[in-house]
Amino acid sequence: MKITVKKEFLKRMEQLLKEEYEDFLKEYDKKPQKALRVNTLKIGVEEFKKIVPFEITPIPWCPTGFY
Repeated sequence: MKITVKKEFLKRMEQLLKEEYEDFLKEYDKKPQKALRVNTLKIGVEEFKKIVPFEITPIPWCPTGFY
């Protein structure tokens, strides 16, 4: 899947990131990471873990998120 972004955005990111800009661009060449977050207004995290029909891995920095 090819991701496209506006030129204005890229110019702004180049200004902000400076020497890290090239590393930023390389990330667009990688396969996107698929993840989800549990809507805790609808279901609790523990209940979701019991019913999810596929393997999930917790996201360390997001208590309701899974890869």
